[in-house]
Amino acid sequence: MLKPRAQWVAPSTRSSCVGCRSRFGVFRRKHHCRVCGDIFCRTCTSHKVASTRVRACGPCTADWEKVAELIASAGQGNAGAQNNLAVCYYNGESVAKDLKE
Repeated sequence: MLKPRAQWVAPSTRSSCVGCRSRFGVFRRKHHCRVCGDIFCRTCTSHKVASTRVRACGPCTADWEKVAELIASAGQGNAGAQNNLAVCYYNGESVAKDLKE
């Protein structure tokens, strides 16, 4: 589940990338991860979630891929696992950890 724009971290609260700690400036711009809503540089949000064009940070992309693998291993059309995915991301929790339990 992607985080609604209203819940994204305010750009004024970050002066450097959450991922690599590089300072933002004229040549290094701020980008929001569409999954967690935090602010990263272009390099740290160059990942795309699933086969979409949605910008995401590395940790969110890794979690999303783990969940996709779990859903695939549970069988196609597993609505329960898909609902867990949406709930875990909406609550901002680690998705892969929660689905393994």
